[in-house]
Amino acid sequence: MAKTSKSAGVPLLNAYLTNSTKTHGVNFAVAGSTALPVEVLAEKGVISPVTNSSLTVQLNWMHTHFNTTCHKSKDCVEKHRKSLFMVGEIGGNDYNYAFFQGKTIDDLKTMVPDVVKAIKDAVVQAIKELQEDHSNVTIVYGDYYNAYKWILWKAALLGFDPKSLQKACCGSGGDYDFSLATMCGAPNVPVCPKPGERISWDGVHSTEKAYFFMAGWLIRDIFQKLQCIV
Repeated sequence: MAKTSKSAGVPLLNAYLTNSTKTHGVNFAVAGSTALPVEVLAEKGVISPVTNSSLTVQLNWMHTHFNTTCHKSKDCVEKHRKSLFMVGEIGGNDYNYAFFQGKTIDDLKTMVPDVVKAIKDAVVQAIKELQEDHSNVTIVYGDYYNAYKWILWKAALLGFDPKSLQKACCGSGGDYDFSLATMCGAPNVPVCPKPGERISWDGVHSTEKAYFFMAGWLIRDIFQKLQCIV
């Protein structure tokens, strides 16, 4: 999101739970959050070790923020008339935590419908409410998947090492320099000498350079769909 903001020329947003100013926007995201509520994950034998602020919690924060900043419906419409709302990718941690806690591929397959449904329900509800309140709102899909595929296709031209596209820069073990037992940040885990030639930083996150190119691709793609008149 940081790279996307910079690519779009938008100032970085402050977190919702901080007391800092939110006049130019607000960030409801929480690192390590899941699509499924923690109680639903618990029923499946999966613990969310980082935060209990799932997608539902973040959407509730958004509604609370609107209710406290908009005194009347007309006031809210005017405030949001030229606003941009972005919902980043979510759902990966639902699977990550299950993997880290010893679940098998077959176990994860049983989770897929629920995770996808949680994301779909949240997106559908958000779109429905926005369109009901703001008939002139334009909603576009940021194609994160194809942005990543584009980097893989153009890896050599973008300065990445074609022989290390799936290898983590920070990590060790196996074909991908990644191991749950020795993840990036653990003692004696090496870092590659040229991070700018790698797409994967730690086997979970991409490198700063990869995010830079992805952000540029997404901004170009989204702006075309917005059909902005400059």
